[in-house]
Amino acid sequence: MLLVVTEVYRQQLCLYENKKQSISDAILSLNQPHIRPIVRG
Repeated sequence: MLLVVTEVYRQQLCLYENKKQSISDAILSLNQPHIRPIVRG
């Protein structure tokens, strides 16, 4: 669980520092970190 929280923090920090709106391999749920967003388009 700690590794998941650390990864979420790292992803959010990356989004903030690079002024991006999304990340391709974002973790969406702490309970189910293996779930990834559906790529559209």
